[in-house]
Amino acid sequence: MLVRRGKVLLPILLIPLLLLPLGWSNGAGAGAPQPPPLRRPLPALLSNGETPLYTYRVLQIYPHDPDAFTQGLVYTNSLLYESTGLYGRSSLRKVDLETGQVLQIRNLASSYFGEGIALYGQRILQLTWREHTALLYDRDSFSLLDTFSYPTEGWGLTYDGERLIMSDGSATLYFRDPSTFGQIGQVRVHDNGSPVNRLNELEYIEGEVYANVWLTDRIARIDPQSGRVTGWIDLEGLLGRAGAGLQADVLNGIAYDREAGRLFVTGKLWPYLFEIALAPVGQGPNWGWLQVNEDGFGDADNRAVSVLTTFQGNLYAGTINEGRGAQLWRTADGHTWAQVPTGFTQTAGLDDLAVWSDALYAAIRPMGGAGVPSGGGIWRSDDGWTWSPVVEHGFGQAANEQILPLAPLSGTLYAGTTNPTAGAQVWRSADGLQWEQVAAAGFGRPANSAIGALAAWKGYIYAGTWNETTGAEVWRSDGLTWTSVLSGGLGDPANLAVTALAPFQDRLYALTVNRDDGAQLWRTDDGLTWTVALSGGLGNPRNEEGGGLFPWAGFLYAVLGNPYYGAEVWRTADGLTWEQVGFRGWGDVGNVGPAGARSLALFGNRLFVGTVRDPASPSGGEVWTFPEYRFFLPRVGK
Repeated sequence: MLVRRGKVLLPILLIPLLLLPLGWSNGAGAGAPQPPPLRRPLPALLSNGETPLYTYRVLQIYPHDPDAFTQGLVYTNSLLYESTGLYGRSSLRKVDLETGQVLQIRNLASSYFGEGIALYGQRILQLTWREHTALLYDRDSFSLLDTFSYPTEGWGLTYDGERLIMSDGSATLYFRDPSTFGQIGQVRVHDNGSPVNRLNELEYIEGEVYANVWLTDRIARIDPQSGRVTGWIDLEGLLGRAGAGLQADVLNGIAYDREAGRLFVTGKLWPYLFEIALAPVGQGPNWGWLQVNEDGFGDADNRAVSVLTTFQGNLYAGTINEGRGAQLWRTADGHTWAQVPTGFTQTAGLDDLAVWSDALYAAIRPMGGAGVPSGGGIWRSDDGWTWSPVVEHGFGQAANEQILPLAPLSGTLYAGTTNPTAGAQVWRSADGLQWEQVAAAGFGRPANSAIGALAAWKGYIYAGTWNETTGAEVWRSDGLTWTSVLSGGLGDPANLAVTALAPFQDRLYALTVNRDDGAQLWRTDDGLTWTVALSGGLGNPRNEEGGGLFPWAGFLYAVLGNPYYGAEVWRTADGLTWEQVGFRGWGDVGNVGPAGARSLALFGNRLFVGTVRDPASPSGGEVWTFPEYRFFLPRVGK
């Protein structure tokens, strides 16, 4: 069917993510109920002589009917009122925000193409495209009360408390009397003197008109008195890979929760509605974070900065590079880097670094392929510059494809393995040279294919596993025997892995991978009884790849992988109430996450994080630092 305002599909392919030590995926999840939102003030306008540009961060994702060709959107009392278009498919709808369920619908006659709507009092007014007719309904029953005519096309409509404001696809906004729909004024919308055409769906927000501009990913913030564009909101990449393979059309649809200050946006035939927050470009979305390396250290094949650690006054960074081989870099000042000539041969990745007994240990992953020895290895250096191997060929078992994590615990160096054949193993060494296996393969369960995390806490060694068959497990050892303390995905088989274990405030925390509902955080007071501290990816089910936990300066930091919108960083002072301190992959959705807890490090009293790049990204892994304390309103509580 030929659709007006030509169909604009999003040609985005869903590309499998780089094979990383802890098995990333592009899985999708559904939303979870959230606590009542806090009031979020909009960012103030800048006054630098240029039109301010705003970026965004995704706060929440809600389901949206992918068959709804959204033309108008209004929010009130936990409900959305929506107008949909297309001849023969146009409608007026009442929709539950949380579930996306259509609670009430009135279909328009096939001769009408539905457009913008406005809600005022107990009435809803709906425009039509080329029919020059506005339809007035009772808000509760959707019964038709009256019709009005107008000479132009009908595109967007909103209400400022006194007047209706209408767009017709030009650069003009029309002011109309809500009782008669008679025109009582108009204003030409301009940006630095140039007209802004194709004004589409409208929403009146805090004294401004927000307008979708058709065929763009931008929303104009407009002063309705002068017509001047006071700011541009750039929503490029919002739907992103979540819309891959779907017949999604252009961005269109703005709604505002005046009581809570929540801003919602969606598009025509989009499967999701997004709650977003705005930040001026230059002030966000990095919010105090600084990138301290050139992308990929100048090599785009360094697809991830997989591990960070400090040793002898330097910060070390290891990479994954399946093309030219893994690299090791170091810096003494946090931003000037030098490559370390390790002598690692045929090495695809540095999977971990650990400081133990005055030496630096590196876990390496072989390239693989014909003629290349298989099985992970461990190298060590006394000065960080000259290296020699101490473990080769997976402790003599080629099926130990990777060795990670490395963990200095209770005066001993521990190492976990990835072994998809017989199950993961745990090894330890008292001198770094002689190693003994201290746990049966997979703890007797071959489905425990990898060790995701190791930690020492209250006299025990704890191990979290990858188990994509029955769900992640947690085991603990007194140094002699291992006992299962959690199995079956910690009660949820969708928890495929425990990627981080961290002591914080006399409790032990465990972070999971959950591709159904988002990562979960569990905690225990005694190591045996565990409770969920937070679930649902901290309010975003796309935060599905549990990344790393890092206690620092009175906070527990969590870096969560998000293969759709970029990694997020959160922190908590009590384990239950969280604030977000890093957004949308540090401003680049291609930063899909950390490789795990090992890619977080403290250096010079700053937190550093290494990133994993989306395979579709043309650049390499990055290193970011959080050099200052900032205050953020709590977003998610228990």
